[in-house]
Amino acid sequence: MTDIANLDELIRMALREDIGDGDHSTLACIPSDAEGTAKMVAKQDGVLCGQEVGLRVFQMVDPTLKVALLKQDGDSITKGDVVMTVSGHSGSILTAERTALNFMQRMSGIATETRRMVSMLDGLQTRLLDTRKTTPNMRLLEKYAVACGGGTNHRIGLYDMIMLKDNHIDFAGGIESAIDRTRQYLKEKNKPLKIEIEVRDLDELQRVLDHGGVDRIMLDNFDTATLREAVRRIDHRYETEASGGITEATLRQYAEESRHIACEEMRKLKVWLRAMRLKSKTFGRHLMYKRWVRETLYFTHHFTLPGNKGVPLYDVLSYFLVGIFNGGLAQRAKGLAYSFLAALPPLMICIFSLIAFFPVDGLQDELLNGLGDIVPE
Repeated sequence: MTDIANLDELIRMALREDIGDGDHSTLACIPSDAEGTAKMVAKQDGVLCGQEVGLRVFQMVDPTLKVALLKQDGDSITKGDVVMTVSGHSGSILTAERTALNFMQRMSGIATETRRMVSMLDGLQTRLLDTRKTTPNMRLLEKYAVACGGGTNHRIGLYDMIMLKDNHIDFAGGIESAIDRTRQYLKEKNKPLKIEIEVRDLDELQRVLDHGGVDRIMLDNFDTATLREAVRRIDHRYETEASGGITEATLRQYAEESRHIACEEMRKLKVWLRAMRLKSKTFGRHLMYKRWVRETLYFTHHFTLPGNKGVPLYDVLSYFLVGIFNGGLAQRAKGLAYSFLAALPPLMICIFSLIAFFPVDGLQDELLNGLGDIVPE
């Protein structure tokens, strides 16, 4: 992944697109010294991809963030799996998380769908190929995701393989002319590129077989019976690739006839848009501590006890603390009982301060959820 050209520049472009002149939502309400942790959690089963891209996003926003990768690209994951944790400045985490998720969700979606279709070829030597029909500037990442899902990368671009499509052949004046001119060009430029040519029927295939000079033949829009005949005629002299008119229902049939299948022919572009669902769940230790101090004080100043005519607990406690020392026996007993209640607010502050700075897995959520109904937001 680190050898992908211009990866950092691609991430910078994505961050500039999202942040603009500032993450004003975060800047407006998150204290500059707030610290927190975020967990990236899978919301569905699938194949994980894009961990290093997510890591680079967080590092680019804030190099001080501590990122732990708990799964590897290509790993099968299940709903609820934590794949990454990020700790550090809460504002930085909030600013970076959506861009990181966008990259990882799309790449994981591609890897997941690729593996699902590759599994349909179990027991065969046929390989599932990707294409150049990719999102602009995302090609290398999307092709990497295909590889993580078990697919095979076809040519990366126009520069690393010759592909003589029907339009090339027509403009060049025919199959033979297109092949000859291509071979002459490669010789003059000293470029050892492989040549693939597309044929649309058995007649065009025969012309290629008679002329030669290519490495792979793409059989475009052949039905399975015609494809079988084409492969028989080729007889292992050239690599074969099936393309066009292939659906999930017919994938296995075509795969049994050809060694390569172009994956865009199974409506792959539509499938790739189904990004895998990941979420980022954050909790801030510093903010959590402040929250419980605030809410405990709110509790004592606003909570009223039955029979006290709406007088706040804070004032009632103050009154009975005095009664312990100056009142009669009944007054003192009552004062002791209410003094116990007076100890609860500072006790709550201590407990939740410890939890905030020394979290026990799952305990924070349970306490927050349990007390959420009685303490106002």
